[in-house]
Amino acid sequence: YVGIEPTADNLFEYSKKTSKNKIRNLLFLISSIENLGSELDGKADMVYVNCPWGTLLEAVVKDLPDLLRKISNLGKAGSVFSFTFAYSKIHEPSEIEKRALPLLSEDYLDNQLRDIYRKAGLEIESCTNLSPPDIKNFGSLWAKKLFLGKNRDVFRIISKKS
Repeated sequence: YVGIEPTADNLFEYSKKTSKNKIRNLLFLISSIENLGSELDGKADMVYVNCPWGTLLEAVVKDLPDLLRKISNLGKAGSVFSFTFAYSKIHEPSEIEKRALPLLSEDYLDNQLRDIYRKAGLEIESCTNLSPPDIKNFGSLWAKKLFLGKNRDVFRIISKKS
């Protein structure tokens, strides 16, 4: 497993937790999507992008195929990608305005985003709106803090590298 995070302090916390639980097959890499090199290209069987924010969120939801391709490049042909994200005009209006994020609608996710992902070499297989029990079982304390108890749509896109 390789965990990629742009903030060293966050990785230090994750490292302490995994060390305490004796997880040994894990490597942490400090990097943002913009600065990610090609050393890991074509290595992953599965790629998870959980609760992205900032530029990483933009790469997942906007028409930025070069950034999304950097994520896609991590996977082998046929590898599976899981993107779980949320933002809303109620909870994050300034972030939506600042980053010119598209409003998340069924039409946008099913049609426009499908074309964006295709440009980056990914075929969307499913897009689901997660229910509170799904979020509760997500396995991430951060996801629970962000998503539970707030009236918002949380989306998960499953795609495959073509």
